[in-house]
Amino acid sequence: MAGDLPWPEVPIGNKNHANAAVVIIGAGIAGMCTAIDLIKRNNCRNFIVLEKSAGLGGTWHDNKYPGCCCDVLSTLYSYSFAQNSDWTVSRLVRIGISE
Repeated sequence: MAGDLPWPEVPIGNKNHANAAVVIIGAGIAGMCTAIDLIKRNNCRNFIVLEKSAGLGGTWHDNKYPGCCCDVLSTLYSYSFAQNSDWTVSRLVRIGISE
C-alpha cells in the first residue's frame, strides 16, 4: 500500500523499486559514476541508487571534520568524461570537493 514503505517513493517508471534492473549501493563518486554509465553507455534508466545518508557525495557528504581532504591529486579526481583541470589546489579539502 502506498505510504507503508520505510523509504521515500520516487517515480521511476514502475510502481515501486521492485522491478529495478540494477541496484546501486551508495551515492558516492563510484555510485554516481555507475548511474551515469548506465544511462550514457547502456541507455538504461531502470535502476535505483540506495544511499544511507541524506544527500549525495558518499564520504565527502558524511565526513565534515577539520582537515578532511582527498589523498588523490586534484587533477586526477574527476570523472573521465567530465575532467576538471582548473582545481585551485593540488590536494582538495572536503569543501572543494563538494562544490
